[in-house]
Amino acid sequence: MNSRQPVLSFIKNRPQFASLFLLLALTTFSFVAEPFLSTWLMVEFDKTDQLIFIAIAAAVFSYWIGLPKWWCWINALFPIMVGIFQSFNWSSSIFLVGFLILALFYWSNFLTRVPYYPSTEVVWSEIADLLPSDRAVNVLEIGSGFGGFCLFIKKQKPDATVVGVELSPIIWLYSRIRQWALKIDCQFLRQDYRRMNFSQQDLIFAFLSPAAMPSLYLQAKKQMKKGAILASYCFEIPCPDSEPIEKIEISYGKTLHLWRQA
Repeated sequence: MNSRQPVLSFIKNRPQFASLFLLLALTTFSFVAEPFLSTWLMVEFDKTDQLIFIAIAAAVFSYWIGLPKWWCWINALFPIMVGIFQSFNWSSSIFLVGFLILALFYWSNFLTRVPYYPSTEVVWSEIADLLPSDRAVNVLEIGSGFGGFCLFIKKQKPDATVVGVELSPIIWLYSRIRQWALKIDCQFLRQDYRRMNFSQQDLIFAFLSPAAMPSLYLQAKKQMKKGAILASYCFEIPCPDSEPIEKIEISYGKTLHLWRQA
């Protein structure tokens, strides 16, 4: 096997970690090398010069190691934004509190590369129409957010077992409180769907991102029972051409993609 293959695989599958390591390495190099360069070149480098260097180097190295283009822009802009916020001369405690709040809401996005963006009741109604009326079914939502889909489906199909999984602790807690307050019998788990078994699910609904769909399809293909449905809003399910995908147009060019286990 090519000795570079594990590195290339890591960059492709974990670009967020590759970007983090790259920025940390460039920042360390900049601050370690600055005294030597200042002495050698007899030029004083301030923090602005260092941040500009990190931004340019981050963009160049991001492109060189094969990160997606948007990560090149993110890595270039991050040091610039750090410099801008430093110019405000705010207390460091403000940044700490801000970081902790954002981490509670969005730390799962860093792990999964799936941003929080809710679906709508129009989509939920289409999903509800797919469920059989003559028997109870198991429905799972991946990335359940504030719980709207699960609560809606449970009200429409009282005999269904409805479960939502969400990684973000604050968002998950809100959905649990909402479910408790409304006294609707569905379940919200703070769990990574990649560690779950889909074998009992009749329908799985996901509104994730293109980055998550290949692995989700493979997991569904391996675990879901015959006739079970994987429904993806907006993002295509990357299955072979031999496996038909049903498409339901929702609105504004957005599509619900349906894959059924053969």
